Amino acid sequence: MMLTGKSTVSVRQELAAAKPIVKKAVFCIDNLSTSITEDDLKQFVIGMSVDVQSCFRAKPRRFPGEKEPVTDRAAFRLCIADKDRNLLLDDSKWPESIVISE
Repeated sequence: MMLTGKSTVSVRQELAAAKPIVKKAVFCIDNLSTSITEDDLKQFVIGMSVDVQSCFRAKPRRFPGEKEPVTDRAAFRLCIADKDRNLLLDDSKWPESIVISE
């Protein structure tokens, strides 16, 4: 079992966390143009007011019957602050046919 403190009132000043712990959520952003870079996606998501923790290129998921290697599209592993999940998952903010999954 693991417990993480939540109190914002410190009983003793010398007892404090070294840094805040951010709960994270990880998503696969798939079916993007191959010209998109990690920085392009990161800046797009930051523009949604989402706190991006990291963004890395990943292998695109294969469609049924599709053979490897997949070279006609790009995919990314996107890690964000979990508190921003609903901001990221607003489908009206994403271009048509981009696939987002956990």
